[in-house]
Amino acid sequence: MAANFAIHFRDYVLPLELARIVPSIPEGCIQPSAILKGQWMRLIWSAFLHLDDSHVYYNMASLLVKGRGFCVEQEKWRQGESAEI
Repeated sequence: MAANFAIHFRDYVLPLELARIVPSIPEGCIQPSAILKGQWMRLIWSAFLHLDDSHVYYNMASLLVKGRGFCVEQEKWRQGESAEI
Protein backbone atom coordinates (compact mmCIF):
# COMPACT_ATOMS: atom_id res chain seq x y z
CA MET A 1 0.00 0.00 0.00
CA ALA A 2 2.83 2.37 0.78
CA ALA A 3 4.33 1.72 -2.64
CA ASN A 4 1.00 2.51 -4.32
CA PHE A 5 0.70 5.83 -2.51
CA ALA A 6 4.35 6.72 -3.07
CA ILE A 7 4.15 6.04 -6.79
CA HIS A 8 0.82 7.83 -7.20
CA PHE A 9 2.05 10.89 -5.32
CA ARG A 10 5.58 10.56 -6.70
CA ASP A 11 6.01 14.29 -7.35
CA TYR A 12 5.42 15.03 -3.65
CA VAL A 13 6.98 12.15 -1.73
CA LEU A 14 9.70 10.51 -3.84
CA PRO A 15 13.17 11.92 -4.38
CA LEU A 16 13.54 13.33 -7.90
CA GLU A 17 15.83 10.47 -8.97
CA LEU A 18 13.17 7.86 -8.10
CA ALA A 19 10.26 9.89 -9.47
CA ARG A 20 11.96 9.94 -12.88
CA ILE A 21 11.93 6.12 -13.02
CA VAL A 22 8.14 5.90 -12.70
CA PRO A 23 6.47 6.03 -16.13
CA SER A 24 3.45 8.12 -17.01
CA ILE A 25 0.08 6.38 -17.15
CA PRO A 26 0.11 5.94 -20.97
CA GLU A 27 3.66 4.53 -20.77
CA GLY A 28 2.87 2.09 -17.95
CA CYS A 29 -0.72 0.94 -18.40
CA ILE A 30 -1.57 -2.57 -19.58
CA GLN A 31 -1.64 -2.57 -23.35
CA PRO A 32 -1.56 -6.11 -24.77
CA SER A 33 0.03 -5.14 -28.08
CA ALA A 34 2.89 -3.35 -26.30
CA ILE A 35 3.40 -6.28 -23.92
CA LEU A 36 3.58 -8.68 -26.85
CA LYS A 37 6.25 -6.43 -28.37
CA GLY A 38 8.38 -6.95 -25.25
CA GLN A 39 7.34 -4.15 -22.89
CA TRP A 40 6.98 -6.56 -19.95
CA MET A 41 7.38 -3.86 -17.31
CA ARG A 42 3.83 -2.73 -18.10
CA LEU A 43 2.63 -5.82 -16.21
CA ILE A 44 4.32 -4.53 -13.06
CA TRP A 45 3.74 -0.80 -13.44
CA SER A 46 0.03 -1.21 -14.14
CA ALA A 47 -0.51 -2.41 -10.57
CA PHE A 48 0.94 0.83 -9.18
CA LEU A 49 -0.32 3.49 -11.60
CA HIS A 50 -3.68 5.12 -10.90
CA LEU A 51 -5.63 7.64 -12.96
CA ASP A 52 -6.59 9.98 -10.13
CA ASP A 53 -6.77 10.28 -6.34
CA SER A 54 -10.17 8.64 -6.00
CA HIS A 55 -8.91 5.65 -8.01
CA VAL A 56 -5.95 5.06 -5.69
CA TYR A 57 -8.09 5.58 -2.56
CA TYR A 58 -10.75 3.14 -3.76
CA ASN A 59 -8.15 0.51 -4.66
CA MET A 60 -6.40 0.81 -1.30
CA ALA A 61 -9.70 0.60 0.62
CA SER A 62 -10.63 -2.45 -1.41
CA LEU A 63 -7.24 -3.99 -0.66
CA LEU A 64 -7.76 -3.44 3.08
CA VAL A 65 -11.21 -5.06 3.07
CA LYS A 66 -10.14 -8.03 0.95
CA GLY A 67 -6.89 -8.42 2.87
CA ARG A 68 -8.73 -8.62 6.18
CA GLY A 69 -11.03 -11.32 4.81
CA PHE A 70 -8.05 -13.22 3.49
CA CYS A 71 -6.31 -13.09 6.88
CA VAL A 72 -9.42 -14.40 8.65
CA GLU A 73 -9.71 -17.31 6.22
CA GLN A 74 -5.98 -18.03 6.45
CA GLU A 75 -6.18 -18.20 10.24
CA LYS A 76 -9.10 -20.65 10.00
CA TRP A 77 -7.02 -22.79 7.64
CA ARG A 78 -4.04 -22.73 10.00
CA GLN A 79 -6.24 -23.88 12.87
CA GLY A 80 -7.58 -26.74 10.78
CA GLU A 81 -11.07 -25.41 10.20
CA SER A 82 -12.50 -25.69 6.70
CA ALA A 83 -12.52 -22.36 4.94
CA GLU A 84 -15.35 -21.59 2.58
CA ILE A 85 -14.13 -20.68 -0.87
